[in-house]
Amino acid sequence: MIDFTTDWEKMRDYFQISKEEFLASYSYVSEAEYDATKKVVEKKDALDKDLYKKALANVLYYQAVNRTKAELQPVLFIDEEETDKWPIEKCRIQYVKDQLEFIDGGNLDDEINETWEKIND
Repeated sequence: MIDFTTDWEKMRDYFQISKEEFLASYSYVSEAEYDATKKVVEKKDALDKDLYKKALANVLYYQAVNRTKAELQPVLFIDEEETDKWPIEKCRIQYVKDQLEFIDGGNLDDEINETWEKIND
């Protein structure tokens, strides 16, 4: 099915009005074409999200590389007695996983928004 992702006017409207309004405005566009466009947009959004998550994981990992095991252990979401047995590399990886889980849980939403506003003023 053909999508209309290369048509900037349609794409502008795609993001600004509802599906019903869009199809009424562009009577020559079929619902199948609209749905094909939606699928392309959702796939791109997922790829963008994945890219940002990978970039964040990279930053967190290199944060962990610059910390000792003793510095990492208190911030891991696993009991310190358990992590005493772990090599430092496993602690680094767990640190990244824990931080991503914490962020995905919405725990930093307010702080993230404040920082974003600060750097974009």
